[in-house]
Amino acid sequence: MNKKNNIIPSTLSMQISERIEMLEYIIKETEEILKSAPDGKIHVSPGTNEGNYRYFVRTDGYDKTGEYLSKKQEKKIKNLCQKKYYEELLKKSSHELKQLENLMKKYAGDSVLSTYASLSEGIKCQVNPVLMDNESYTKIWLTQVYKGLGFDETDKSQHYTDKGERVRSKSEIIIANYLSRHNIPYLYEKPINLKSGRTVYPDFTILDANERCEKYLEHLGKLGDIDCMMRNIQKLNEYRENGIYLGVNLFFTYESASTPVSIIDIENVLKGMKMIK
Repeated sequence: MNKKNNIIPSTLSMQISERIEMLEYIIKETEEILKSAPDGKIHVSPGTNEGNYRYFVRTDGYDKTGEYLSKKQEKKIKNLCQKKYYEELLKKSSHELKQLENLMKKYAGDSVLSTYASLSEGIKCQVNPVLMDNESYTKIWLTQVYKGLGFDETDKSQHYTDKGERVRSKSEIIIANYLSRHNIPYLYEKPINLKSGRTVYPDFTILDANERCEKYLEHLGKLGDIDCMMRNIQKLNEYRENGIYLGVNLFFTYESASTPVSIIDIENVLKGMKMIK
């Protein structure tokens, strides 16, 4: 894809969405806590000495001063002060949430990123956009034409994903179907030309549209096989020599004869890749 299109778009909407999610969580938790808070409202007045305070609890709106709370009631004082904090937190969080939701309504569909998406298909095919929204970028990325590793004529295995794509094992079916169901864009066995001149075919090349980068997911089978293990170590070294680093843009799922890959394994790896939360 054109390098110009690799410009990472503004993360404003994503940051706002994350902030909204955080505020919603705070509001929910705070409301739950306040259900068990003590009755009354705290009232504080300065004590006779600097840094000292006198605490009162008001039980109704007509009570201007309230009942005096002695030092022996320190726990109640702390609980009422904490209640006051949570009430203020709830009020400010709710106010900020409303403002951000209104901002998102105005921002949605009106961003500079929507420029390319708003064009007709006839215009799009003639345009080299400076910026693209994630959906448009992903759509173009998925149209790449490449020659994969292919299957030997003697390979009689018949492993097909839900979308009819042929893969090499039942485990790869599970991984591919999970990616598809969660709308995680991938290309199967897309080649990488290494500095050594050798070509490798990662099982899954995954697009991180937010970061405008590709990440690689390799599934390691036959972990108990020494020859297979040595090939995987060699592959790992070759990746590293070509700027592809384990835990950064290279990730693994694996299995052995006694431990097949599971959905939990796949989810944990994808969380590490920051493709799901």
